[in-house]
Amino acid sequence: MAEFLSSFYTCVYEVVNDHSLDSIISWGKSNISFIIWNLRVLHSKLLSISRPSRLPYASIKMFFYDLKYYGFKRVEELKEFGNASFVRGKPELLRKMQRKSFDKNLRKYQANVRAEDATARLQHLRI
Repeated sequence: MAEFLSSFYTCVYEVVNDHSLDSIISWGKSNISFIIWNLRVLHSKLLSISRPSRLPYASIKMFFYDLKYYGFKRVEELKEFGNASFVRGKPELLRKMQRKSFDKNLRKYQANVRAEDATARLQHLRI
């Protein structure tokens, strides 16, 4: 059975890999990161929920949040993001990136559930 791959990864990969958008967003020198060259144009041309777009986001802030959530890290510059499994010419590695991101977020969720459970037990004991 094929493993599901979040459309977020493929959309970002396709946008970064599209040479016609290089003045807006392109691969970094390392080929494991991308650089946003023009934030304003990225927002107006590629990020939009009001019209068909490649990356449907209401704001740059939400797009940046999802980059972090899905395992991208900021690299050197403020508008450069990367991941060892986000590699130019190797889209098959995106599945590896997704698994790591999922595992990390699952551990955070489980820790929160345990903390809430412990808090509820303490509250019950105080009554």
